[in-house]
Amino acid sequence: MSTLVIGGDSRLGKVLIGQLIHNRSHFLSTSRRKNLSGPDQVPLDFTDCDNWQVPPNVTAAVIIAGMTNFASCESDPALAHHINCVAIPAIARRLFEKDIFTCFISTNTVFKADTPQAEDAPVSPDMRYAHQKAEAEAAIQKHASELQVSHLSATLRITKNVSLDTSPFGDWLAMLRSGGVITAFSDLCFAPVLFANSAHAITQVLTHRQPGIFHLSGEADISYASFAMRLVRELAPDRCTVVAKTSQEAGARLLYVHPVTALRLTDRSRAIGLSPIPLTAIIDFFRQALAS
Repeated sequence: MSTLVIGGDSRLGKVLIGQLIHNRSHFLSTSRRKNLSGPDQVPLDFTDCDNWQVPPNVTAAVIIAGMTNFASCESDPALAHHINCVAIPAIARRLFEKDIFTCFISTNTVFKADTPQAEDAPVSPDMRYAHQKAEAEAAIQKHASELQVSHLSATLRITKNVSLDTSPFGDWLAMLRSGGVITAFSDLCFAPVLFANSAHAITQVLTHRQPGIFHLSGEADISYASFAMRLVRELAPDRCTVVAKTSQEAGARLLYVHPVTALRLTDRSRAIGLSPIPLTAIIDFFRQALAS
């Protein structure tokens, strides 16, 4: 009995696989690379998956893969739509046809609202990537309903995942170590979580096998500039300073700029062990990285 990780080569996929290995859970992961690294990998390319078959002995699956870069979705909308809105729901349908509990990983950007939205709130996407994620959510739910297997369908929406490989945080850590000036956007907000938090949330959804929509979010929104100031104040007050700039002042064109990116978690998400991630946990992640 295996968990199938669709998108095992992604950052989140790799962290999730690490947790599955730690938990001694059997898994398979998909990769679009032609040279697979081991027997636990199976090929899957969303641009050519009409004949793809679900591997045997899979009892649960999580769909992490997709075209997730905002700019790529804008520059090649046809390809992005095919991957995100056609191929991924088609793969989900094949999983449902095999009676496999399936969790689709979605995003907080399906909302653009004045307050953090709950799991059952109507979506309100404002950019192409968000529209495609919302469309994929609906298509997957429709497939599950048509096959009368809605009890096998879950969606997990997640806010911004932070790691040292996520721009600009690796550069910030280097500056915290060596000293200097961190320039950060004052008009770009996020509700940060760690990849480990997201991987744990996925395992909770798959373990509880509860259908429906679930949320994982940082506890509150904070601007990148305010977050950088907090890091400097707590970790390197004698070495660093922060210069706050708007994206316009920095000459950057941001595709998603909104002061509310956090999600609201109701009893539905809390019942399976999910809770908002405190900002102190993100600060501690940088503290540990700085000490290593």
